[in-house]
Amino acid sequence: MKWLRKTPGHFTENPTFIRLIQVARDDPAFSADLVKILRLDPFNRQEAIRSWITTMQTTHAPAELIQAMQNLLVDEIAETSLKLITGEIRDE
Repeated sequence: MKWLRKTPGHFTENPTFIRLIQVARDDPAFSADLVKILRLDPFNRQEAIRSWITTMQTTHAPAELIQAMQNLLVDEIAETSLKLITGEIRDE
């Protein structure tokens, strides 16, 4: 995801976050779930992501994946991620 790597900031340098976006672009079921959450208003999006993270913690998901999901709590990151997943922003 060249576009992400060009953008300064911690989340863009996280290979697990980059992989999360790639999986969302490649896996229709995961993409549908994630896009539905990312399209929510900020409060409900954050609550849904927190719930998803809690489930991930309960099932002992890798810490790196949980950290990658936590990035989606930030409005700007969620907005950019949605655009990347839906193709509104193309990987250059």
